[in-house]
Amino acid sequence: MTFSFRRQPYTETRHEISIFRYLRVPLLAVCLALVPSAKADVFKYDVQFTSPTFHAHVIFELPSFQETVDNQKTFDLATWSDPGSPNLFSISGDSTGCVTDLGNAPGPCELFQHNGSSIDSVEVGSSGMPTFNGPGTWTKSSSDFSNTIIITDIPSVPEPSALVLLSSCLLGVGLVVRKRRFQRRLTSGRL
Repeated sequence: MTFSFRRQPYTETRHEISIFRYLRVPLLAVCLALVPSAKADVFKYDVQFTSPTFHAHVIFELPSFQETVDNQKTFDLATWSDPGSPNLFSISGDSTGCVTDLGNAPGPCELFQHNGSSIDSVEVGSSGMPTFNGPGTWTKSSSDFSNTIIITDIPSVPEPSALVLLSSCLLGVGLVVRKRRFQRRLTSGRL
């Protein structure tokens, strides 16, 4: 007894062909929608002030560059030489000045505060403050103090998992297209 496995010829109907043509774009759109978007650029501020009697250091991130930052409350790092730590910070790189709960300070300026009180605050006025107008390293120092401001633009980078997901979706769409073309050639006899 012998078995004969013979492949039945594949015949596509016009309906199947037209449906696939209309589904190419939505399939690609679904692939792109599944891929998580990369995070936006972030600007990291690193501000250090040192004098013989006082030291303060704050690091924080903002979604865009800002020459004047008023009442920043969220920090990656916040330390100073006094008891506690600063929990409110303002900075201005131009003549706009620092606008705080305590009033206005002429710019450029920095203001470190603990609990929002004028007793627990240190203001660095224009004599000890470098001006800045964008990302970079800005310093001003003398024999009495050192003030360094480092503003870094951290560009967005897609996550590796997003790239793998995108490439696998595109590979799947490509395989479907290739299979359809092969089947059309097989039925038309142009193999």
